[in-house]
Amino acid sequence: MSESNAHLHGFVLKTGNADEAAALLGSTAVPYRFEPVSSSPPFSTDILILQGRSIVLSTAVSTGKLWLETGMPEDSYGLVLDVGDGVGVHKTRGQNVDVSPNSSFVQNPGTVAEVTTRERYRVLFLRIAADVLKRELESRLGRQIHSRLLFQPEFKMGCAAGHKLAGAGRNLRRALSSTRTTTTCVAIAPLEAEIIDLLLEAQPHNYSKEMSRFSQAGSWTARVAKEYMRSAAHLPLTLGDVCDAAGVNARTLQHTFRRYHGCSPMTFLRKVRLQAARDALLNPDEGTTVAAQAAQWGFFHFGRFSRAYRDVYSELPSETLQRSRRRKHY
Repeated sequence: MSESNAHLHGFVLKTGNADEAAALLGSTAVPYRFEPVSSSPPFSTDILILQGRSIVLSTAVSTGKLWLETGMPEDSYGLVLDVGDGVGVHKTRGQNVDVSPNSSFVQNPGTVAEVTTRERYRVLFLRIAADVLKRELESRLGRQIHSRLLFQPEFKMGCAAGHKLAGAGRNLRRALSSTRTTTTCVAIAPLEAEIIDLLLEAQPHNYSKEMSRFSQAGSWTARVAKEYMRSAAHLPLTLGDVCDAAGVNARTLQHTFRRYHGCSPMTFLRKVRLQAARDALLNPDEGTTVAAQAAQWGFFHFGRFSRAYRDVYSELPSETLQRSRRRKHY
């Protein structure tokens, strides 16, 4: 006997039919074939599924020991997290990962894994779109990749990254069980981004060495570049000037700023200059003019300067200056 429901929080299936569970999970988690282990109790499972923006979430609370052979589709990565007292051993390409509170399992596209489950287990399965991981990796490397991204299969949960992953898993389950479908995708988007970040930054893969070269030029590079741009914002700086000051090439500097500030170095410089112009307009002397401040801080197209200023501060620079002068007269 089974029950299914297009639930407010995702699709729910409650069944004692292992074929029915496999049919559902094959399209949303990972396709697999199975054989019951004869000594185990009868099979039953409760499944909850939700489609996020880049990750499909599946939770299952199951009874009945199974042998499974899973084949990850070419367009997805899998991440298996235990949310109980252990799921079972996952074997792939000569490596064994016992999915438990100590270890999670990462399955690469196109790979096969054998799994022997425990008699009772609770599992969170994340099916992550391969193209999303590829685009994010390319953004961090600053170039296109031509070889497939491949992760090591064991994600160790005892480290700081593992603790963050466990926390993200708890928050995903909480959002899945407490949020309406129309808002859940928005609610879990930051969690999806956090998981993708953890995989790329913390889980060893075939691009880890190249990424480490960027990370070694991390926060200190951004700090040196920021200090230089703030001190020399009145000069006609180029990206090359900032790179020379920070001692890195343009690609590394661009990557570092995207990582730590969410913008390019020259966008950051533009913000510094806008703020400097605003500071002068907020504290004017008798000779202060909007045009002079725009030119002093490298904005030689007056109309563009006014639009950029209004976009950031919700008023025109002339309005700032007028208000500041009125205040001085009181």
